[in-house]
Amino acid sequence: MSRVEKTTKMLAMVNQFRASGMTQEQFVNDRGIAISVLRYWLAKSRQESNGPGFIQLDGIIQQEFRIVYPNGIELFVPTQTPIAQIQQLIQF
Repeated sequence: MSRVEKTTKMLAMVNQFRASGMTQEQFVNDRGIAISVLRYWLAKSRQESNGPGFIQLDGIIQQEFRIVYPNGIELFVPTQTPIAQIQQLIQF
């Protein structure tokens, strides 16, 4: 099986798990696979769904934008802030 075929198969399994309503333990026991395999592919599917990380915003005329951290802190950043600085702020 090629790498592409395996990836396709395992991501389909992740979709089946998400649709199943089962716990991870129930799902892997039902299919006879290791829980570490399921967790690996769950993480991999999240990485692939996150996309490139940054998108270009065309046609937006604003002086600043807002970054909201999970703990609720809001940071207002000028639109001319260099990307490298924005990346550092996001990786806080």
